[in-house]
Amino acid sequence: MQKKIVVLLCLLLSACYTQNVMDLSTPEPDNEKSGSVLADDGSSGVSEETESPPVTGNNPAVGVNVADYGAIGDGVTDDSAALNSAFQAIKDGGDMYFEQGKIYAISRGIEIDGARNFNIYGRNATLRVIDGYQPSGNFSHPLSIRNSTDFSVNDLVIDGNRARRQPAEDWRLDNIKILECKRFTFRNVVSNNALDDGFYLDVLAGSHQDRTAANSEGKFINCSADNAYRNGMSIIVGRNIEIIGGSYTNANGIWPQSGIDIEPNEEDISPGAEDIVIRDATFTGNNGAGVMATNYWSGVERVTVENNYFSDNALAGVMMAVKTGLVKGNTFYDFQRMTNASEEWWQTAEVVSVLGEDVVVENNLFARIHFQVPVIQVREADARQKSEGHTVINNQIYDFRGEAISVDETASDIRIMENDIDRDRTISAPR
Repeated sequence: MQKKIVVLLCLLLSACYTQNVMDLSTPEPDNEKSGSVLADDGSSGVSEETESPPVTGNNPAVGVNVADYGAIGDGVTDDSAALNSAFQAIKDGGDMYFEQGKIYAISRGIEIDGARNFNIYGRNATLRVIDGYQPSGNFSHPLSIRNSTDFSVNDLVIDGNRARRQPAEDWRLDNIKILECKRFTFRNVVSNNALDDGFYLDVLAGSHQDRTAANSEGKFINCSADNAYRNGMSIIVGRNIEIIGGSYTNANGIWPQSGIDIEPNEEDISPGAEDIVIRDATFTGNNGAGVMATNYWSGVERVTVENNYFSDNALAGVMMAVKTGLVKGNTFYDFQRMTNASEEWWQTAEVVSVLGEDVVVENNLFARIHFQVPVIQVREADARQKSEGHTVINNQIYDFRGEAISVDETASDIRIMENDIDRDRTISAPR
């Protein structure tokens, strides 16, 4: 009898110990509340709407709803003041939420300056500049983030309302302006109808020669820009910037009219832009180039354009004038409305244009190029830029009207090899 009691006591103590261990262990995450996590390759880890903060800070998360600050979101009421108040509430860290799918009318810019450790969740809401607004010196960009670190902006639409503005274009007003920011992510952010650029990355006045001021470690995941007056995105000063997925389309108005333009200004320290990656995005319908990268004014180094889709861009698919560049694995399909540029240093159009130093054009598909232009053009050196050390290899060039590969006689150390060229071969649309 005593032996049985001892055994029962042992079993009871063992069960209690096991229960205590289970209670002290880390609980399983609630999958319904957890947002998606971006995979290292930038692929399908992105959901249609982001719910959990992708950026974590040292401060406890503080949830702010723009409605708590008086934002209405009916598309008519001017929500500028309310939204600016809400933005200031997360300046030292926290999360801000818009109401799902609402339209917030603004008559002046929404600004955040010197902030850190914050996340903005748009929930597919729109910030739209009011009808008939006349730009003035007091109007900032619809969304401006300056001198801020460790933040994210998610699932938000910025509409410059270009068609209903007076005047309809103003080269000084970008939809989203990013100045001197570090470690940031824009995810599923849309720029429509910008009066100038959709996204614009630069430094503040007086910082052009300060290397530490550059925007750095920034990501644009599945973002898009459509119908910008100048460029879908301009990277003036930036380092370690990634554009993964999304689309940059229908830029039209004033030069350069490109989907993405990487072009430091003359006053910027050289290189003004470096370590830029553009991957898995779509570039269609731009009146300029799909992607333009040039060190004509200040240095641009190490630019990768990989696995993108280009179609119907009037000036070029890619114009690459950099030091060390890679154009690889892209599809260039259906170029039929190409035209000459107005700028003196791009006097002709081509599908891929190469200048600078050590640019590799590799394993791209070109098809349905029905305009009398070179498919790949290695350009001549000029007073500002070299043209040397380029490689054109393993490209497939089909169904074209002009010259397949053209190399200017002043370009040096150029390697052309193992390209599959067939003027008469046709293929169906790859997308």
